[in-house]
Amino acid sequence: MPETVPTILAVDYFAAPAGFYAQDSDTQEVNTINHVMGPSGNYVCSVEVDDGDTFRSRYEYCNASTIDLDTDLGVWATAFGDMYGSGVMDTMTITFEPGKKAVVEINGHQHNDNPHLLAGLRSADVSGIIPASSGSGVPALITVSTANTSAIAATLTFESGHVDKPGADGKHFYGQNITCRVSLSVSYEGTIATAGITAGNWLNIVIAKSGRGSDKPTSALTAEQFIEWN
Repeated sequence: MPETVPTILAVDYFAAPAGFYAQDSDTQEVNTINHVMGPSGNYVCSVEVDDGDTFRSRYEYCNASTIDLDTDLGVWATAFGDMYGSGVMDTMTITFEPGKKAVVEINGHQHNDNPHLLAGLRSADVSGIIPASSGSGVPALITVSTANTSAIAATLTFESGHVDKPGADGKHFYGQNITCRVSLSVSYEGTIATAGITAGNWLNIVIAKSGRGSDKPTSALTAEQFIEWN
């Protein structure tokens, strides 16, 4: 009996702009079930609601001409939280590493009943946080002027704070994006100093420093900011 050759395919669930290539993906059905048990603990009946699906796609960025991740993100950045492809964008995480192209991972969802529609939810313009001409290596997402330090990894996470509500039958009734939050995490070689940081729009800046006898010191920084809805 001949082998059945599998299909090799990472699914683009969020209608990626040009220059973004799906690397892996997954989807899962979302069901809620409420059981009724009898007086002796035995199952009697239940109500099950099929509430739709979740989606995740991870992309690698590769623009063969001009590298500019912030521009090439297109509507993912200028209208974050809207409905693209199979689902609404709940989170978008962008990872930067030395000598590598940026990686973008999007998580989202959609409902079977009263599904979300394009331009039906509030969206936010999160462009401008990533410096121009970024997309390869680790960009300066926050200004740190401490000498003898270098960013060696960074992660930006955009969250829509999406909330859905059920109707009388338990099925999806409506939803909305509540708060657009951006979180930042950066790792550094060397010891960064608070005095060398220009906060800009970043809030809640926290620095952690590490040292060991067998290697040079390292630092880490976390911060957050909030973006108004369009």
